[in-house]
Amino acid sequence: MLASLIVLAVVVASGAIVVRIVLLGDPGPATPPEPATPRPRAATNRPPGRAERPWWRREGRYFVEILALSGFAVAQPVLGSFGDSPETFVAAHASMRTIVMFGVGVVVLPALALWALAAVTGLAGARARRVGQSAAVGLLLGLFMSWFVRPLLPGRAWVLVAAVAAGLGAAFLYERFKAARLYLVFLSAAPAAFLMVFLAFSPVANLIFTPSPASAVAPAPPEAAAGQPSVVVVVLDELPTMSLLDGEGRIDAELFPNLARFADDATFYRNATTVATFTDLAVPSLLTGRIHTEAKAVRDDYVENLFTLLGDTHELNVHEAITSLCPPSRCDQASDPTAIGRLLSLAWDLWTGIVTSPAQTSLGDGVGETSFEALLGLIAGRFEHLDDFLGSLEPEDGRPRLDFAHLLLPHVPWQVLPDGQSHTGDPHPLGLLGPRWTTETAGQLGRQRHLLQLQYTDKQVGRMLDRLAELDRYDDSYVIVVADHGLSFQEEEFWRGVSRNNAHELLWVPLLIKAPGQVEGRITDVNTEIVDLVPTIADATGIGMGWEVDGRSLLNPALRHADDKRFVPSEDSTIEPDEGKAYATIDPVEGLANMLAAQPASAVPSDDPLALYRLPPHVEFTGTPVVELPQGPPADWKARLVEPEQYDDVDLQAPTLPVYVSGEVEQADTELRRVVVAVNGVIGGWGGLEAHLTVWSTRFAVLVPESLLRPGANTVEVFAMEGTGGEVTLRPVELLP
Repeated sequence: MLASLIVLAVVVASGAIVVRIVLLGDPGPATPPEPATPRPRAATNRPPGRAERPWWRREGRYFVEILALSGFAVAQPVLGSFGDSPETFVAAHASMRTIVMFGVGVVVLPALALWALAAVTGLAGARARRVGQSAAVGLLLGLFMSWFVRPLLPGRAWVLVAAVAAGLGAAFLYERFKAARLYLVFLSAAPAAFLMVFLAFSPVANLIFTPSPASAVAPAPPEAAAGQPSVVVVVLDELPTMSLLDGEGRIDAELFPNLARFADDATFYRNATTVATFTDLAVPSLLTGRIHTEAKAVRDDYVENLFTLLGDTHELNVHEAITSLCPPSRCDQASDPTAIGRLLSLAWDLWTGIVTSPAQTSLGDGVGETSFEALLGLIAGRFEHLDDFLGSLEPEDGRPRLDFAHLLLPHVPWQVLPDGQSHTGDPHPLGLLGPRWTTETAGQLGRQRHLLQLQYTDKQVGRMLDRLAELDRYDDSYVIVVADHGLSFQEEEFWRGVSRNNAHELLWVPLLIKAPGQVEGRITDVNTEIVDLVPTIADATGIGMGWEVDGRSLLNPALRHADDKRFVPSEDSTIEPDEGKAYATIDPVEGLANMLAAQPASAVPSDDPLALYRLPPHVEFTGTPVVELPQGPPADWKARLVEPEQYDDVDLQAPTLPVYVSGEVEQADTELRRVVVAVNGVIGGWGGLEAHLTVWSTRFAVLVPESLLRPGANTVEVFAMEGTGGEVTLRPVELLP
């Protein structure tokens, strides 16, 4: 609102000034007429008119004109959107200096680039330079018009027509009327106003104007912390409880041995649920014990939280990912010097219209391919973030510790294999449109990728447990592993929007708590929510909470939730809030039953080394030689592999393995929509033909076991599957070069 008022004020004031000047007398055309009594050229040694102005003044004015329009066409849309999304900067671990540099860069760099491009035309003479400047003005106003009318017009064609018309009109007015050029000079104050609003008055200002670490509150004396247990909290991201289960309601020890061994020592709250399906709501709720309905990510919005609760008694070692709730007086969280590049890249994605909002990309909730690429850039440091946390675990030094880490795992993009090598799969899940899974096979492929990355996550949990044991801290600490929210993989369901059909996937999340001295695991189905975590820690440490919470201590059997589950519905949710409340409720008994009855992580016995590659209903295919299955005539469609050269010389020790076999389909109007991929004569898996979001083509993708690859050259074959059940025939697909 403030930005809009400033824009209006600048436009009106500039217009009023120009009108006043024009009414008093237009100074004249761009090139003043010859004087009545011309002086000899030799007397002035300068050409008449505009050429009398020094080049640097002329180019300076040209730059100011471009800066004015660039402010409206680029800076205001970008800074306005980013200003409402402080969590984007938190996720990028941006320092105050980085945020200021980002704002200045968004204002200055586009104008500087376009001015330099237009200035090149000056090499062809003054007239060409003037035409280049008119073209730059027309381009910027056309771009601004495209932003302005995009929500108002029915299609891209009409937006393009409006933008071209506005651009041509602007170029004409600029060339013809000096008042138009003068107007641009006065408008050049607008970019500075946009920058001021972004830095001083938007929600991002809370990240800039924060208390200095020098104002740290003195820690409590050692005797106040005597007898307090240390606390270790690891928050995993985007993990449904059902992804961990073995079909018997327990964590699958074959697929996830480290979480399973931790469960052998801890209490597994199997009926635990989140209160939101998006990280920017779920994590603040988890850290404060309160159900929040508005997404914010900075400490000024959540003054009372886990870190302020334990700040006086515990030494804090905090590694937040997309929030910044720990006060600088308590935490010194390092900034990322490379954040400015990723943020400017994200700004480019936003401005080009591919990403709806920066918050969407920072949290992985967008559905555009480029948004996932931007997300990949924003969370590229998540593995270093993990290593930093593990390296920061230290012995107690006279005071108990709080070690906290929010790990963006197994969150999308799903590109990591269990041993830490990556694969070449697209950051954007194939078949995820709008944001729904379009087919059952698309959701199944997404879940397979998720589970493989979850196996990698399990290994990192094991590293953490081993490190605590090495430091002699495991036995005597509260160790807690929890996830912020789940994810749905069902066909035609929103992957983050809660419905009656997918609530058990999205809301039920793992919560495991090991108390000091606990050596025997147990499973409880008591009604639990993630907002119970902070009250439980307060109860365990004996520290009184100074604020009201929506959660209950799990250590006090007398405190129990009502017979429902609470959550804040997103815009994709089909469950409406309860009357008079900001949250909705569902039945915990039904949801738990659905979660326990759902398909386990593996469709076959999980001690099978190829378990996660055996996708139902054709679990028997993977690992079978092609020659053992009947083959029919060639399929009625052809395909072109994505990057086929990656199979020519495979290095099994490389950081990336070509186990994600994908291709683009030609002549996709076919009933043969199931695909089988074989590597070196052995079937690696099967999938389906899916719609690809950004290129609007039909593609397939199959994850094959890395054990099928061999060093050097590898042969890839693709077949269409015909028939059902045991009557399946493979029809070879011609692979185009």
